[in-house]
Amino acid sequence: DIDDVDVKLSQAFIQTFEKVMPAMMEAYITKSDEELKFVKVTDKTSYQVAENSKEVSEKMKLSSHKNLEKILNKGIEESIQDVTKEILNGGIRDERYRARTVALTEMLRVHSYVANEAMMQCAVVEQKEWIHTGSTKNQPRENHVAMNGVTVNKNEPFELIGADGNTYLPMFPRDFCLPASECANCHCLHRAIVSESALGIAPEERRRMQSEYIENEDREWEKELDMINYQKAVDYRNGKGDVNE
Repeated sequence: DIDDVDVKLSQAFIQTFEKVMPAMMEAYITKSDEELKFVKVTDKTSYQVAENSKEVSEKMKLSSHKNLEKILNKGIEESIQDVTKEILNGGIRDERYRARTVALTEMLRVHSYVANEAMMQCAVVEQKEWIHTGSTKNQPRENHVAMNGVTVNKNEPFELIGADGNTYLPMFPRDFCLPASECANCHCLHRAIVSESALGIAPEERRRMQSEYIENEDREWEKELDMINYQKAVDYRNGKGDVNE
């Protein structure tokens, strides 16, 4: 049953990402501010990662879902090469390029979301910078090369002119708002820029600001999620979708 395949793949992605996100958050937060510790990933970020996992699993439509599920559940601590090799050796009939692209893109996407979350929780981070990591083992996108060094305030989106000529407003590389053509095999990063003046804020105050940010974000997201669920219910009644989507 193809729907059952989608569900199992989605669960595999979600379980893996939930397992590694706290460690990623801890690393990104302390990199910007050693006085802060990981508290939690905001509910909105967790939801966005879970929703993308569902979307990716639906697009993959792999019949060998049990093999892929087993591989993903081992976690993404392993290297890209090892994950790719296991996918191929696990009996999944797919070309090496596609297998590696899926493994690479989804791991880096979660890193991007977690890195951005860490920036938002750190009061000392004022801006973020788009970093193009070069063309090693990869064919660079000219529009991504042009983004190298572009800096914006941390709560503002970047402006990316896509290869299709459309303008996109991603918060970071591989943002869910970007089409696959701008995400697959993208090695770009975004880094935090710390404000020297903010470093003068007392550590206990920075920790208070972190907690306040998390509480406010979760409160606002609860309202936003209510609206999303309401719209889903309306669409379902009008025959436009699945109430459980």
